[in-house]
Amino acid sequence: MIDPEMALVLPSVRNPRRSAIETLFALDARLTELTRFTRDAFVAQMRLTWWFEALEALDARPAPAEPLLQAIRRDLVPLVPGAELAGMIEGWEELLDSEPLDDDRLRRFAERRGGGLFAAFARVLNARGEDPVAEAGTGWALIDLAENTPDRAAADRARHLAVGYLSIATGARWSRAGRPIGALAHLATMPHRSPAARSLRVLRHRFTGR
Repeated sequence: MIDPEMALVLPSVRNPRRSAIETLFALDARLTELTRFTRDAFVAQMRLTWWFEALEALDARPAPAEPLLQAIRRDLVPLVPGAELAGMIEGWEELLDSEPLDDDRLRRFAERRGGGLFAAFARVLNARGEDPVAEAGTGWALIDLAENTPDRAAADRARHLAVGYLSIATGARWSRAGRPIGALAHLATMPHRSPAARSLRVLRHRFTGR
């Protein structure tokens, strides 16, 4: 199933790259599931470690009989190394500590999960180097965490931290290739707006880059 945000963004992506992007975000969804919905932190860590090693191995060996890994090997690894994709897992590991999430851990989580995810997204799209991809990914990940964590204090801090990153990402004029990434940054600033308002914002960004 395609995420509602990606359903808004994907129409602006050229067809040959869509399968790679869908696979990339399917990987992020799998890592989300492993971390947020596993009660035992030790079990979650073991599963993340397995995925880290499996992704790194894709650079040198065929994929095992796991459908998502096979899709990653087929669609993504020709564009983004498996070792680079594995780096996203270091962000998710920040959430497994039993201590309360402070600002430093929130930043590390968002920079490695969201920054890594969006860096891979940019490579698939051939986005320009001056596009604020890292800021977009970090801000997006902070908002995503804030909208999905039961920890209200951490959610408030994540939203506060996201403001600076997203102001940079949404204040830039994005290259045509990078606009699907910029669109996600704009959507992160309006998580509770109506579907119509979000669709119009994506459409405006698609044509103007702002």
